[in-house]
Amino acid sequence: MSNLFEDVQKQLGKKVFYLGFYAREEEASKRFTNIAALRKIDYTVAALSEAGYEVELISPSWNTKDFTFEWARNYQLAARVKLSIPPSFYLKGMLSNRLNISLSKWWFVLKCTFSIPRNSVVIVYHSPKLFGVLNRIKKWKPLRYALEIGEVYGDVWDIPAKDAEDEQKLFELCDYFIPVSKELHRQLAPRARFLMHGNYKIQYPLREPKGGSKVRSILYAGSLDETKGATAKALELMKYLPDNYRLHIAGYGDQHQIDRLNESIQNINSERGLALIQFHGKLNFEEQEKLMRSCEIAINPQLPGVYMKTAFPSKVLVYLSYQLNVVSTEIESVVNSAIAPLVTFVDGNTGADFARGILGLKWEHINQIPEVLDALNEECIQNFKELIES
Repeated sequence: MSNLFEDVQKQLGKKVFYLGFYAREEEASKRFTNIAALRKIDYTVAALSEAGYEVELISPSWNTKDFTFEWARNYQLAARVKLSIPPSFYLKGMLSNRLNISLSKWWFVLKCTFSIPRNSVVIVYHSPKLFGVLNRIKKWKPLRYALEIGEVYGDVWDIPAKDAEDEQKLFELCDYFIPVSKELHRQLAPRARFLMHGNYKIQYPLREPKGGSKVRSILYAGSLDETKGATAKALELMKYLPDNYRLHIAGYGDQHQIDRLNESIQNINSERGLALIQFHGKLNFEEQEKLMRSCEIAINPQLPGVYMKTAFPSKVLVYLSYQLNVVSTEIESVVNSAIAPLVTFVDGNTGADFARGILGLKWEHINQIPEVLDALNEECIQNFKELIES
C-alpha cells in the first residue's frame, strides 16, 4: 500500500493532455460529439486521474445548434480534470457552418500548440476528422500521439472517401496505438502499446439479488442504426420469450429510426396484449444508471462480419460494470478477450437463438465480474503510466 501511495505522490502535478471531440453531458446534444465516445473518454480520463496525473481535455467540438456565440471556456470536471472547449457560433447557412468549424479547428491548433510541452505523449480519441488539425500541430511542435482506437471506421461504416483517406493518414501520423481487440492489436503492431477493451470500472454499490421476482427485465442500449441490425434482433427475440420477460431499449437515432422502432414496438405489444417492450430514448447518466440497476439481463446482438474481428462493442463492458448477465452474438473480438468467461454467447444470431440463450442462462459467474474488472482496471492504470513515462 505504501509503495502505491509513493508512486501516486511522484505523479502528482504531472499533466497529461487528452485530445478528442468531447463535451459535457449537458451540452453533448448541441456540440459535435458522440455519446458512446464520451463514455469511453470518461473512463480513460478517470484511469489517468487515478494514476495520479492531472488531465486536461482539449476538445474542438463546435456548436451544431442554437443561434448563439460562445467564447472559449474552461471547466473543472473533477479535482484533477479540466476541459477546454473552443469558441463557437451557429447560424443557418453553409457558409456560417464552415466558418464555425474553421474557428473551432484553428482555436484547437493554437491551444494545443501553446499548451502542450514538446515531446509529450498525448492521448487522442480516434476520429478521422482530427487528422488535419493533429497534422498541423505536429508540424509546429514535436508531440507523440497515442491513438485510442475502437474500430477502423472505413471497415465498418459507409463513410465518405475523404474520411476514409484521412483515417489512414491519421494511422500513419500516430506514434502509438491503444486498440480494443487482439486482432486490431496485431494489425497495428509494433506501435500498439497495450490492449484496452473499454470501461473496466465496476459500478458500486454492487447489485443485490432480486430474490423471487418472477419478472425478468432485459436491456438493449446503444445506437438504433440499422446497419448492424441490433435493434431488430432485440425486438425479434421477444416473440419467443414467455410473458414474464420485459425488454427495455435505450438508444439514439434519427427521427425516422425512432418512428420505425415505436411502430414495431406497438405492433408486438398489441399482438401479445401486454406492454412487453418499452423504448426509453436517449438517457443521461443518472437515467441510464437507474435503468441499468433495474434490469438483470443485457443483450449484445451484432451482425457478424469481418469487421467484428477488430471492433469491440463497448456496451458489453458497460453492461458488465452493472453486473448484468450479458447475452451476446459470438463475435471474435469478445470471444478472444479477457471478459469472455463473463459473457454467454448464443449459438446462431436470430431472435430465437437469443431467446434460447436467455432461457438457458446460468447465474453463478455474475459474482466473478467485480474481481475480473477490478484486475483489468488496475492493469490498465499501470499501462497508462508506463506509456506516459516512456
